[in-house]
Amino acid sequence: MDRAPDCSPSSTPGRSPAPISGTPFRRRAFPRASRPKHQEPEHQEPEHQEPGIRGNSHGTLQPPHHQAPLRPYGPTSPVTTTGALAANHRGGTGHVRDARSELFLLAVANFVAQETFYEGGEERDTRFAALVRRLAVEDPAWTAGLLHWLRRDGQLRTASLVGGAEYVKARLDAGCTEGPANRQVIDSVLLRADEPGELLGYWTSRYGRALPKPSSGASPMPYAVSTPAGPC
Repeated sequence: MDRAPDCSPSSTPGRSPAPISGTPFRRRAFPRASRPKHQEPEHQEPEHQEPGIRGNSHGTLQPPHHQAPLRPYGPTSPVTTTGALAANHRGGTGHVRDARSELFLLAVANFVAQETFYEGGEERDTRFAALVRRLAVEDPAWTAGLLHWLRRDGQLRTASLVGGAEYVKARLDAGCTEGPANRQVIDSVLLRADEPGELLGYWTSRYGRALPKPSSGASPMPYAVSTPAGPC
């Protein structure tokens, strides 16, 4: 049976499809929803303002011209620099730290006689001892507190023992009597029963078998050996 040809308007070549309803198709115009006009938020002054400080149009606090700018909020690092510039190990420009920051960073990251990429073990140990001796005279209270913290909270045994010996040596050579006493510092860095022997071994290897004797006639080294502080 032959199939009847498709005579629909859409299949006829050269003719456009007729509208469905018999009238030209028009897009219906729907009413647009009314949108509220954009309103700028009203500026509200902060509840707590320091005297002499006003807010600007952006909501931030601006000090008057006669006041210093506000300090940025947030934690600050105890490691500080002196403002001087120097060449680092790769020849670039670096910032020079102060003696406290240099000693703290070296004490918490240095292992005795450990070789590093840019610095040898002996060089690092010499730098650590020199920093301890310098600050033991210039700032004995801070240095004694650092050595105590290294052995107790920091759990760094060798650095605190070496630092204690260098603390005593520097103060005896300089004749310094201010700040924490030598015996007190030695006692604070000893916790285990074998540590007084290590301290004496370090002292004799660097400064000979002659132990320091203060004016009282009692040496802080034998005292520390006979009365170690803390548990074994």
